[in-house]
Order: sequence, then structure tokens, then C-alpha cells
Amino acid sequence: MKSNIDPDYLKEIRQEFGSQFVEYRTRKNLSQRALAERMGMSQRSIVKMEKGDWSFGIDAFMVMASYLDFTISIQSRSPLEDLLKSIRTSRGKGFITQNPFKSN
Repeated sequence: MKSNIDPDYLKEIRQEFGSQFVEYRTRKNLSQRALAERMGMSQRSIVKMEKGDWSFGIDAFMVMASYLDFTISIQSRSPLEDLLKSIRTSRGKGFITQNPFKSN
């Protein structure tokens, strides 16, 4: 599937997921090999997931969630949230420096 989303942004998201996987896996005292065996995957696949080098499907994500005991939720994101994020990240760069939508 072709996407118009910046590939660097997608890589960043995968890396964030990967770092969360590492955290959950280590909390469960599981090695990459042990998790791979439980999931029916190769250790190399787990390494790729944790490094953000593999864009895996929802099935693998759900299996990992099951083994590492975390939940997945989907939330709607509005254009307003994107605008607010843009405002926060542009502070001090000559753009809006205060959130005009937040009441004091």
C-alpha cells in the first residue's frame, strides 16, 4: 500500500512501538528468543520489531500484546490536536508561543 505519510515519521513511530515492546518484554523477564518461540516467530523478527525495522501487521501486534500483557486502544485524532502539537513544537521559533485554545 502506497502512503503519502513521511517514511521517516513512520520509522519514528515503529521505533517508539519497539521501545515499548522492549520495556514490556523485560518486565516479563523474557528474552527475545523466549518471546519469539512463544509467538512462533524468529528471534530476528523480534529484533526487527524492537528496532523499528519491521512494519508488522496487526496480527503480530495482537499476539505480542497477548504475550506481553498490554492492551491496544485506538483513539481518534483531530486536526486541532495536530495544530496544537505544531504550536507546542514551534515555540520560540517566531510562531505562536502560547496555546490560544487553552483557557487559563
